[in-house]
Amino acid sequence: MTQVNILVGVAGSSKSTFIRDNIKANDIHLSSDNSRKELYGDLYQNDPKKVFNIMSERLFNAIDQNVNNIWYDATNISRKNRRTLYNSIKQYKNSVNVRIICIFTSLPTILKQNNLRTGLAKVPENVIKRMYFNLEVPRLTVDSDEIVVINNSKNILLEDLEYQYDDNHYSPYHHETITQHIQWCIEHAKKTHNQKLIEIATHHDNGKFITQTDIENPDVASQLVINQYGRHCQYIGHANVGAMYYLANNYSNNSENNTDVLEITECIFQHMNAHNGISKKNISNNKLTSSILQMIEQFAKIDDISRTVDESLLQDYLALKKVKQKT
Repeated sequence: MTQVNILVGVAGSSKSTFIRDNIKANDIHLSSDNSRKELYGDLYQNDPKKVFNIMSERLFNAIDQNVNNIWYDATNISRKNRRTLYNSIKQYKNSVNVRIICIFTSLPTILKQNNLRTGLAKVPENVIKRMYFNLEVPRLTVDSDEIVVINNSKNILLEDLEYQYDDNHYSPYHHETITQHIQWCIEHAKKTHNQKLIEIATHHDNGKFITQTDIENPDVASQLVINQYGRHCQYIGHANVGAMYYLANNYSNNSENNTDVLEITECIFQHMNAHNGISKKNISNNKLTSSILQMIEQFAKIDDISRTVDESLLQDYLALKKVKQKT
């Protein structure tokens, strides 16, 4: 049976090293870097659609030839893109086993390894950070038949805390610190006596420590927050990073006892969406079960009551936002 190994990992996370150590003589290696070099002669130019098309054509040719192992080597950080690829493979030949191999490496290590690169292989630091914050965890039957986790860190969260900023939120929505918010969530979750909710509460916002960034080009509303707190911060991708941390540190390869880990991981990944209500499209695309939806909704209530809002500042902030939207 043909197996397609889809590598998932930020540039510089040692995907190439993993393939080099595991590829066999008759395997097929499809590389986005090699495809770009073939199309343009270098790595500077990139048309993702053209690269995807050439890799897809060769992937399906290899499936037709009944190649045992195919390595699909790109960053593949988007679940939506992986879902499209997965569905295409299964529609083409349902018997193909699609295995996602997540290569998780701490951000400080990735940046150190990237600095050792030269020339075209070196990736701008802001691009690496953007990829790290946007990496979306896999989900069985959505983008994969099998998940393998390669954690290159003893504890990826602790290694990333080397990058930790001051843990104030610097936001009108959270007057408390990040650490205090997490602790309040844990305390409220314990009252439910539901261990899964306690795990979600413990890990849901760990990604905030590393994704905390100042608002660029602050508008009048953001300037109001800056005047009050000295900074106005955002946490784009923190749910992605928190889910990655949990999966990396808790998933056990070749174990049949990963169901709870994968459910908790998905809840962490989805927890921000719950505040506005999980859409039918999201439920369908990600095959969210009733148990996961129930946990996400329960945790959203815990998340909401586990914070203090600077009401006066928030009202003024939202009023200025409305004025900007009208102009």
